[in-house]
Amino acid sequence: MRKKLFHFLTLAILGMALSCGLVPMLMAQTTLSDIDRQTPANQKVYKFRSLDYPGAENSYAYDFNGKTAVGRFIEPNVGAAFYVTGTSYHPLNIPGATSSEIDGVNTSGEMVGPFTDSNRQTHGFLYTGKTFLTLDFPGAGSTAAWDINDAGLIVGSYDDSDGVTHGFLYKKGSFTALNVPAAKFTYATGINSTGEIVGFYADSGGTEHGFLQHNGIYSSLDFPSAASTFALGINDAGAVAGGWGDSGGSVIHGFISSGGVYTKWTSHRPAIRNGIGSRTMARSSDSCRIASARPTVLSATDTRYDVAKSIPLRLSRKRESNRHGITVL
Repeated sequence: MRKKLFHFLTLAILGMALSCGLVPMLMAQTTLSDIDRQTPANQKVYKFRSLDYPGAENSYAYDFNGKTAVGRFIEPNVGAAFYVTGTSYHPLNIPGATSSEIDGVNTSGEMVGPFTDSNRQTHGFLYTGKTFLTLDFPGAGSTAAWDINDAGLIVGSYDDSDGVTHGFLYKKGSFTALNVPAAKFTYATGINSTGEIVGFYADSGGTEHGFLQHNGIYSSLDFPSAASTFALGINDAGAVAGGWGDSGGSVIHGFISSGGVYTKWTSHRPAIRNGIGSRTMARSSDSCRIASARPTVLSATDTRYDVAKSIPLRLSRKRESNRHGITVL
């Protein structure tokens, strides 16, 4: 699964907030030309804070709950999970892990992510602040947890015995598979407090689309005129953040969809571009964070977007030559 995910991210790099019930209106209400006419003056201004784990070569920030940012740091031959509160950085030492990262954190501070053991097997984990719980979808070859909401519901993905990737929902000790009908693969990457789930999938022809799942009903999310779309996070207000690939397939842009209208996100600040590197995305709640490698929303006012035409990750509260994690304040 990890190999597949990074393959997806590589494709995104090379060429990667919505209201419930308004999905059918998205294409009708917003066109690419409308979006391109938006100017920096029309867009919200965010302040950025760089996050650098002490002594690390690279740092990635993946989620933020208003108090704590979580992610991954890279030292020579080591990739490990960390969290930061205020100005204090802490490694998260997951039992049995040789590599790890934290991808989601909810308001109460519960954290989820994937880790790899000495047998190179990938597992998901939940850290409650006191104890660790390993998450393995029954019969799966690998499992990864991507997000957790304030009710403790967790979404993620797993690979079956044939190597096909599926999404999952974990609730009170039980796993439920999440599969977009007729999809070649499905990733579930974000969940909000009302239980709405977002992610992305490939149709029978191999084209990637975002999706929203509400009460078991799947709706596709497609950025206008995009060659591919990835929904990565959703906040409590129903705003979705993600990424879309242009027709040339060489550039991935970020977007936020809210109220049936798509907003394209690109950086108008070269300093930020230089500070983050090529793979970055941000999410916000007027206090948010930017990531630089994989899709994630956090509070009801969260949004998420990419910076410097890099790849967006997830929009939930929520990433390499020196890469830095960044928190948007």
